[in-house]
Amino acid sequence: MQRKKTREELLTAPYLSKTDICTLYGVPWAVAVRVFTLAKEADAEALGDRIVYPTKVRLTSTLAVQGLTLATLQRQIKGGL
Repeated sequence: MQRKKTREELLTAPYLSKTDICTLYGVPWAVAVRVFTLAKEADAEALGDRIVYPTKVRLTSTLAVQGLTLATLQRQIKGGL
């Protein structure tokens, strides 16, 4: 059985799955699916046919969908939010 990744570990991951999005942002599954879908569309537009993982999206794309910067998310995680 795999170990669940921590939020700190996910901050360093370049690609995220739906489960990773749930953990990282602390959102319910339905919200994670919506974020994943919007990020997937952004990746498809930006990368075209150069998408590496069909079941994952880039961390930067999820941050853009959420309207956050990496520094803001790091502060939120460090602060315990």
